[in-house]
Amino acid sequence: MTALVVSAIILAALGVAACWFGRLKSALPENEVSDKIKSLRPTEVGFAYTDLRPSGKICIGEDIFDATTEGDFINKNDVVVIRRIEGNVITVRAKDCDCGRGGVNSEG
Repeated sequence: MTALVVSAIILAALGVAACWFGRLKSALPENEVSDKIKSLRPTEVGFAYTDLRPSGKICIGEDIFDATTEGDFINKNDVVVIRRIEGNVITVRAKDCDCGRGGVNSEG
């Protein structure tokens, strides 16, 4: 269980660093964003760049995308997994983990 918590924290920390220090892609022309979305695959893991209530922004690697949650709201910095991509619509859910309330902000 401890390894799972540590892994979630490391994944989120690396993702935050990549997004903050990498190039933020939200200002790209729409056709370039579409090409980036086409490269994504369901089951890819990232984190919530903003709260998703039910929509917001997610970070996958160094790229930031608009996304919608499937089900419950997702808090900023929680680990997310892509469920499906339909056109330019990315649907995510919170990644299941046994670490408190399910996010990297937990102290569980």
